[in-house]
Formats: sequence, C-alpha cells, structure tokens
Amino acid sequence: MTDTVLLAIDGPRATITLNDPAKHNRLDTVGLGKLREAIEKVEADLEKARSAGDEKKIAELEENLASRRSFLEMAERASADYS
Repeated sequence: MTDTVLLAIDGPRATITLNDPAKHNRLDTVGLGKLREAIEKVEADLEKARSAGDEKKIAELEENLASRRSFLEMAERASADYS
C-alpha cells in the first residue's frame, strides 16, 4: 500500500503531498490522521528551530505551518459535514 500523505522536509520548507489519485486525494479518517501526523512532525521541527534560535527557519516554518493548519481545519470541517 502506498502512503496517502507524503511529507518531505528540506531545510525550513515542508511539503505535504496528498497521494491517493484513485480516490482523487479525498481525505478519509485515516488520511486526516496522517495529515495531522505530518503537521506534528513539522511542529517538532519548529520547536527544534526555536531551541537552536534559528530565526530564519522559525519564520519560514511558522508561515508553512499556518497554511497547513488551515488546510487541515478545512478538511476536518468538510469531513464532518459528510459523516
């Protein structure tokens, strides 16, 4: 089975990719959980950057996380509407 949510971290950039073309990247309960896990990994990197005092990486990760959290919240609302 292929991972339906992929996470690639390259320095301060975290890319989360939905990878379930057979389901048109629809997020079910499992997919939402994997998306949450990917965001938690990025949050852990943010905490490491804060501990290291890396201001540039902190700013980039915070911006990156804001959009991912917004997407997760939207996906969770949509999922609740269809349950």
